Amino acid sequence: MRTSLAAALVIVVLAVAALAYLLINQGIREAPEIALSNAKKLLLSENFTGTYYVTVTTQVNSRASTSSGISTTSRSPSINALVSNSTGLLMEFDGRAVRVNSTVVVWMHGDEVCQVLISISNASPYNRTATFCIPSNYSKYLLPFYVDEELLGNATYIGESSWNGETTYCFKSEIMVSQPSITTGKTTTIGSPVTTVINATRLCILSNGVTASATLYETSRLRHQSFATVINETLISYSFTFNQQLFSQITSRAGLG
Repeated sequence: MRTSLAAALVIVVLAVAALAYLLINQGIREAPEIALSNAKKLLLSENFTGTYYVTVTTQVNSRASTSSGISTTSRSPSINALVSNSTGLLMEFDGRAVRVNSTVVVWMHGDEVCQVLISISNASPYNRTATFCIPSNYSKYLLPFYVDEELLGNATYIGESSWNGETTYCFKSEIMVSQPSITTGKTTTIGSPVTTVINATRLCILSNGVTASATLYETSRLRHQSFATVINETLISYSFTFNQQLFSQITSRAGLG
């Protein structure tokens, strides 16, 4: 009787241990999937504003430029709009350093995608304001929702990291984006066809879907020029809001509000 009881206890202990192991590992497997699902939901259906420290290195043929600084990006998928505001962005090109304040607004306006770029710096060649709208069927990749959605949809889990003591779940992804030349009216053609490969080597996401850090490599070829861009970004702070005030201010000033 004692032997049978001991054997039964061993079986129970082993069964409990096995169940605990399965539950723990199920949680490990599910946590990245939940984070990725929340990232897709956040991207497609919720307002979001994130402040990031960003570094961007771009090489065009043999010439390279680097920019770094703090950038706040606010987006609203319900109106297909994005507002990005960077203050004190340090840009270096051919050994020359320039401080730039910039604002970029991109949004759907009827059946067009419109963009406003405002750049103010301590060097006059970098001061500019540009506004343009092009048919949306040519330009869906101007809106980050589409590119980010494809990156998330093609993501592969590679491990954990952390941000401010919180666990992040990291992924890699690669997509190819092809954009045609743009024809307006009957004869006016803007740009040339371009294909860009976007390789996210590390995309780390909090459990609520917020991107905490990312490293992306983008390569393009346009006519006889090749472009290569490396983007690194690290989250500083975030909220589930949209900067409606700045968006309305910029679009009204452009006469497209």
